Amino acid sequence: MALGFFIFGKRLFTWHEFLGHVGIACLVALISTGLVYCSNTSDTEIWNGRVSKKQREEVHCRHDYCCGYCESCSTDSNGSTSCYTYCCSTCYEHNYDVDWNYWTTDAGGNSISTIDRQGIKEPPRWTQIIVGEPSSSRHSFENYIKAAPDTLFQYSGLVEKYKDNLPDYPSRVFDYYRLNRMTLANGAMVPKIQEWNYDLSDLNAKVGAPKEANVIIVLVKDFGEEYFNALQQHWLGGKKNDIVVVLGVSEDNINNIKINWVRVFSWAKSDYFNIKLRDALLEIGNLDNRQLILSAIEKNTFSFFERKPMEDFEYLKASITPTTTQLIVALIINLILSVGCGMIFLMNEFTEDNNFSTGRY
Repeated sequence: MALGFFIFGKRLFTWHEFLGHVGIACLVALISTGLVYCSNTSDTEIWNGRVSKKQREEVHCRHDYCCGYCESCSTDSNGSTSCYTYCCSTCYEHNYDVDWNYWTTDAGGNSISTIDRQGIKEPPRWTQIIVGEPSSSRHSFENYIKAAPDTLFQYSGLVEKYKDNLPDYPSRVFDYYRLNRMTLANGAMVPKIQEWNYDLSDLNAKVGAPKEANVIIVLVKDFGEEYFNALQQHWLGGKKNDIVVVLGVSEDNINNIKINWVRVFSWAKSDYFNIKLRDALLEIGNLDNRQLILSAIEKNTFSFFERKPMEDFEYLKASITPTTTQLIVALIINLILSVGCGMIFLMNEFTEDNNFSTGRY
């Protein structure tokens, strides 16, 4: 585009303008590359811990209003006087406000929403907080795997085959610090699922900090092990701290759920962990004893799990490419800016003191 303006500009497009035009286009390309990189590698993972403290705190009132006005006047060189009024005294509705705070080992401090303007009344949600209960929070990280999934996962057609039965990744933290990680697919059921979710959160509180782990259980009914590969690709192998346990089950009734197969995917340094955990759960054979299953996961995680650092996948940076949409948007923006810059340079010129003068024509 810059070369076209230079050639067809009838000597009105100088070398300085040509180089400036090229420089602007290169800058836009570099910014686009940076935005694509950030967009394609930005991801979130779940950290797990426990509520460590809760406390009622009196703080400075946040509800101020103007309670005094002053007037200021000035006279210009023509003798005209102008005045304006401004607030010169601020008052507050209360002597203090109250915050209802809590702290977790995974996310630090936070506050429960108050139920009255000053915060005097104790919020029921703050009352419900139990120091020591499990907590979860989302944290951002740079995920090279997300940017180059085709390099690691090549199960052709499986995601499309099972697309109606592939659940969303469980990452929705609700009620301030709670997260459900017991995931059901293809009509699978489990008795007392709320208790499963709470005990699974408690397990994650135990392994979260010392092993940098986040355990997820997926129950899938009546599908074979091929489903495991589809889910692994759909979730891009999970986040860097995930341990995803997939249980293929069948059921005579909700109280008699048989485990037909077990597969585990994680970014452990060795597949030995995945195999040991798989074998331990296969040996249990059914979902009757929740604590036995969770204990097996906990024991094997502490004994054999060692998380692979994301730096080990840094080589995938070379495979990062923009999506079709990103390419089109970047191209359109660059074309618009190129045409705009070209027209500005064409219709303006440098003066002798190197400043722009407008109105070439």
